Amino acid sequence: MPKIVLHNSPNDPCWCGSGDKYKDCHLDRHKQAPLRPFVFDDKLRKQFKSEYCLHPSANPSVCKGGIVKAHTIQRMGGLSRIAENGHVMGFAFKPSLQELITNGGSFEAKRAGVKDASTFTGFCYHHDSRTFEPIEQHAYESNKKEHNLLLAYRAICREIFTKAAALESIRFQRNMDKGQDLTSQIFLQQYLNVRKDGLEVGMKMLKKEKIKYDDCLNSGDYSKIHYYVMELDRCPDIMCSFGCNPEYDFSGRFLQNLVALGMSGSEADLITCSSIATDKGGAVVFAWLNEPNNVGRRLVRSMEEFEDNRLVQATVKFLFEFGENVFFSPLWWRGLDRGQQDAIKAMCMSDYPKPPTALLPGTQQFVTWKITSRVTNIEV
Repeated sequence: MPKIVLHNSPNDPCWCGSGDKYKDCHLDRHKQAPLRPFVFDDKLRKQFKSEYCLHPSANPSVCKGGIVKAHTIQRMGGLSRIAENGHVMGFAFKPSLQELITNGGSFEAKRAGVKDASTFTGFCYHHDSRTFEPIEQHAYESNKKEHNLLLAYRAICREIFTKAAALESIRFQRNMDKGQDLTSQIFLQQYLNVRKDGLEVGMKMLKKEKIKYDDCLNSGDYSKIHYYVMELDRCPDIMCSFGCNPEYDFSGRFLQNLVALGMSGSEADLITCSSIATDKGGAVVFAWLNEPNNVGRRLVRSMEEFEDNRLVQATVKFLFEFGENVFFSPLWWRGLDRGQQDAIKAMCMSDYPKPPTALLPGTQQFVTWKITSRVTNIEV
């Protein structure tokens, strides 16, 4: 991040890094009326509702049916099975500024309708329905590479969509220091510059990753996907679809340094995770394509060291530590005690870099799932 240099010339680029002239940005910022929380929340919501198609073949002559609310988690086969009166719960809806103020900065679980949960406006009707038809209209097969690649691809596309929205939102977030003193302004702008740098590095990596998935999709060659599937005896109470860059394995062993990789321009290994309902019960699917740092294989080795119940509880920690697109059963949530709920909230609020102990299973038993089989196409 470049060092902030204050100046006196109104026509110079503003010190905050916005790219605007100082006179049009932070000049007399301390005298300006503070931004109202509801104004900020409204602009943020609109940013995450941008509409465009992420399919590699997307163009006006091919895209049909308009942009849709594409589900990253199966609606009828997954979310509906854990819903209560048509609603699930989650932390995935970004808490509003007003809510964070009310809750003292804490995340709170919220109810969400199954029609809206896990959706993003990143595909047209034609490409959404056609691309994901094999896993939406047919029974999931844990050893079918096409199925696992499509689960991973959907997670990658959502990650790109949300990161793009987050990057665009930086511009109006710079206005949150209106009415504050210079020290507070500098603190906020430094934070936003660091966040912007991190999002840009993450977006660059994601776009490179998506190109590889696009190639597989266009060619119909799914042989490059790696996967590790935990088949469960029941539909999981927690549904998810996301991608992440784990830094430590399930036993706390080092995997990769995201800061060092980002600064050097090297690629970080990205792992996708999807929990789904199946005809046999359910499954948690870890899948990835690129593996320059051998992270996926090493992560799986650590999973193989755990007996079934210990792995299940550690997997729940993985979902909440790394996943933003996670929804769960209201009945399951009410069944947790206060200590378990607080532990999950803490996982959701944790940030990078994660500590080595992030995935170590403790004594808390979050779920009663039983693993019926472990399916993988890699040697561990």
